[in-house]
Amino acid sequence: MLPAVDAGGVRLLRDLYASFMGRVIEMIKEVEKTCLEDDIMRSWETGVEGYNVGAIRSAEPIRNWQEEWREEKSLGVNCFERMLWTKRCWSDYGCITACMKVSAVREGPYGGAIVDTSDHELQAYLGIVYLVSKRDDLGLCGIQCGNVIGLGGELYQRGILTRKDVSFELRWDEYRIPKSSTLKKLSLEKLEPAIKKIKERIHMS
Repeated sequence: MLPAVDAGGVRLLRDLYASFMGRVIEMIKEVEKTCLEDDIMRSWETGVEGYNVGAIRSAEPIRNWQEEWREEKSLGVNCFERMLWTKRCWSDYGCITACMKVSAVREGPYGGAIVDTSDHELQAYLGIVYLVSKRDDLGLCGIQCGNVIGLGGELYQRGILTRKDVSFELRWDEYRIPKSSTLKKLSLEKLEPAIKKIKERIHMS
């Protein structure tokens, strides 16, 4: 049970809450001002970081962090703007910048896939539209899903995970876009035997 609070304690809690909320309101105003002054963020949102993180910061989780640098110009926001954006100004409730974009694959075998433009984490792990859209359909977290796929790719590369384990090829150079069921197969349950093998190898060394 919570301890009893007398009238003085109630007043103290009320004053602390009012002071805290006052500071929160000040911080919100500061963030709003910063966001409104950031033309790059307002124009292109976090999708701009897809190219920057790899080419400029050299911090892209390529092949499950076996490499970190790449200069992939197709991840430039100018390409997104020209080929993918179908709605430029979209926001969550109460957002003052409305920087989010809606992207869609308009034609071809993956036509109809639609997402808000991927931020740099999803670009790093799942690409731009199609796999991100499939991940949405399955209700999976984009970053966790991408990390699991990256782990699966490295385990397959090292021979710890095999085709028998997941019933399909999981090579880094496999550009075929898998079906939604593929993402389900790459679950932690499927990877658990491989993770046990890794633990055994670490213990033996």
